[in-house]
Amino acid sequence: MSPAIVALPFAGGTSWSYRPLEAVLPGLTALEYPGHGRRLREPLRTSLHELAEDVVTQLRDRHAPFVLLGHSLGAQVSAFAAHVLLGQGRPLRGLILSGSLPIWRRELEEEPTHLLDDVRLLESVRDHQWNTEALDDLELRELVLPILRADYEAASVPVDPPPAVDLPVLALGGEDDQHVERMGEWRGLTTGSFALDTFPGGHFFLLDESRDAVSARVREYVAAL
Repeated sequence: MSPAIVALPFAGGTSWSYRPLEAVLPGLTALEYPGHGRRLREPLRTSLHELAEDVVTQLRDRHAPFVLLGHSLGAQVSAFAAHVLLGQGRPLRGLILSGSLPIWRRELEEEPTHLLDDVRLLESVRDHQWNTEALDDLELRELVLPILRADYEAASVPVDPPPAVDLPVLALGGEDDQHVERMGEWRGLTTGSFALDTFPGGHFFLLDESRDAVSARVREYVAAL
C-alpha cells in the first residue's frame, strides 16, 4: 500500500485550500495550523519552528506510512518537521516541496511583508494568494490580515537550515513562479534522491491549470516509495 499524503497549507491557507487537489488525489489529508480554519480560536504561531512543532504534535499518533506535501510556507514547515518526525520514529517516507525555495537560502527583505501597513500588505499578497475573495470583504479582511501577518512573519524571519534527512525529495514548481529557478536548492535538504519537476502556471500551479498533471506526478512518486 502506498503511503498517505499529508498536506501543509501555504501562508493564509487552511486545510480547505487543498480541496481542488483532494478531488484528484483521493486519500490526501490536509492539516490545520493554529489560528486557521477549524482552529481559528487558537493563538497564531509566528515562527517555522512553532509551526513545525505543531505539525509533529498532530502526527504523533500516526503509525501508517506517509509523505509530507507542503506548498510555499507549507514546504518550509515540512522541511523543519521532517527531521523531528524521523527522530521520533514516525513513518515519514518522503517530502514533496512545492512553490518555494529554502528560507535559509533567501536574501533578506528590505521591508518584510508582515511589517507593511494594511494597504501595502494587501497589495503585496494579492499577487501571491490563490483565493483573494476574502480580501475584498471588510469583515473577512479584518479576520484574515492577522493570519497573513503571522504566516508571513514565519516565512521571512531568517533561520538556520534544518538537518539533512535521508528521504527522497520531490520539488515542484510553476514555470512562471518567481521561485522556480531556485527550486533546485532543496537538493541540500536530503542525503537521498532528489527530483525537480516544473509545470505550466504561476505560484498556485498545483491548484489551478496544472492540478491534473501535478496529481499524476505525485501519484507516481508515492507509488515508487
